[in-house]
Amino acid sequence: MADAPSIIFVDDDPNVLSGLRRRVRAKRPNWRLQFCDNGEEVLNLLQSRHSVDVIVSDMRMPVMDGAELFRKVSRLYPEIGRILLSGYADEHANLLGTSATHHFLMKPCDDQSIINAIERALILRSYLRDPYLLGVMSCLPGHYLWPTAFRNLQTTLYHEGPISEENLSHYAMDHRECITFIQRYARREGLIGENSTATLHHLFEVLGVESVKALALLFEIYGNGDITVAENDPELIRALIMAEIAARIGRHENSEFENIDASRAASLLAHIGSKLIETVLPNQSMTARHIADKNQCDIISAEIDVMGISHAGLSACMAALWSFKHEIIEDIAFHHRPESAPTGRSSTLATVYAAQHFAREYGRSGRLVKEKYPLSERYLATVGIGEKWTAWSNIARETVRLHEMR
Repeated sequence: MADAPSIIFVDDDPNVLSGLRRRVRAKRPNWRLQFCDNGEEVLNLLQSRHSVDVIVSDMRMPVMDGAELFRKVSRLYPEIGRILLSGYADEHANLLGTSATHHFLMKPCDDQSIINAIERALILRSYLRDPYLLGVMSCLPGHYLWPTAFRNLQTTLYHEGPISEENLSHYAMDHRECITFIQRYARREGLIGENSTATLHHLFEVLGVESVKALALLFEIYGNGDITVAENDPELIRALIMAEIAARIGRHENSEFENIDASRAASLLAHIGSKLIETVLPNQSMTARHIADKNQCDIISAEIDVMGISHAGLSACMAALWSFKHEIIEDIAFHHRPESAPTGRSSTLATVYAAQHFAREYGRSGRLVKEKYPLSERYLATVGIGEKWTAWSNIARETVRLHEMR
């Protein structure tokens, strides 16, 4: 039982806890379950070095609500999976107050939905414990692990309690170029006007929390805090195009706002691992690229062959460290090989996979890479998007064309 998954459920209603105890134990008898009626009890358990894999908490509780509990857990124990259950109708609270949450479920939700969310968290935790990935992460310089603009944004979102316009205004004043970079991206998608100087709060509303976080990271890691450098980096430009394609496909499909946010953020971060590997293992990274080009094989195979890790794995590991949602971490980890993902029919992963394919096909090196990355017709059939492919292709082609005109 020592290796059995350890899960904590938190709710101030004893009847809810009693029902979960009975039903979840019946369905997952091998899990080690703990039940707490308040956040302080959870923090005391964690402080006593109690091993925990996932916490499932209700949002509305007296003294310390679920969002505040997860802000504290994310700061002190970032490796623990965090799943929030909420019946709130307050969209502002759900948008910003739950930003320290890996997975969000609206109440009422059935037991199987909760179990599925927990199992997804457990699978990703296991995947991201690869010692090779952790070894590379341990060698990264501090300004890549926690870039200043991103770290300060995390502090504003996670650690200061309820978010106010004043909090966000202070952040925006301290990081003007980062905000300008995010505003310019929002204009690319047509989400704000050409002459708009949208506030950070408005950027959260039109792009989503995960997308804003991802853009802040890219601004610092690729641009070193300089907007001119950022907007002229070819790898960053590729990420922005891929993200815009994903978002436009999502809107075409009338996807929910949260799903568009997730697929955009995953597209932005999918290749950040390549940048980080080049920093820590420059020679091996170059060798892997050479092998991929010489043998006309995909880069994932070459990277694993040379280094024992892939850029997709490192990107996902970093996204977990940075507290992005489980769905985004999974989409990043499997964006090259979606058929291997634990969530077999994820619509956001399908969108990210498509955006990557089109960004290659219509990019400047499209003809050179097309043979190395053949389209997985079987995967398209499995997720049921084969008949949509032509429409999606047209959206992507137009997105690339508009980018080249700018």
